Amino acid sequence: MSLFKGEELKIFLILTALLLTTHSFARACSDVSEFKTHTIGNPVLKVSPKYPDSLSSSMPSGCAIVEYRLIEKPSSNGKALIPADIVIIESSQNAFGLELQKAVEKWLFFTKTHPDYQSLVFIAKFDFVVE
Repeated sequence: MSLFKGEELKIFLILTALLLTTHSFARACSDVSEFKTHTIGNPVLKVSPKYPDSLSSSMPSGCAIVEYRLIEKPSSNGKALIPADIVIIESSQNAFGLELQKAVEKWLFFTKTHPDYQSLVFIAKFDFVVE
């Protein structure tokens, strides 16, 4: 014997799906200021991440946070730095973290604006929104 009849079951399933979908939107990333041991970098070349195609209809917004270190860019004579060891530390959906990670790989920094880069761990946060 079923708890629900035809139309009642449809309504129950729709409401359950809406509740689950709404819950996934509510998940937000931490505020960057909570990461006391990290530094926010100042890239001279900053590529923004692209919105993941796989989420455009199902998840209109989300966020991701990555941490990274800076290393000397080869053939720059010590004047330029690039991100290395990029790790996703928070992401409302895995696809957002992967897109931010790909974007940060393309960033470029000047050594003169980050003189103590070897002893620092950097952090970047990006909020993804479809308008």
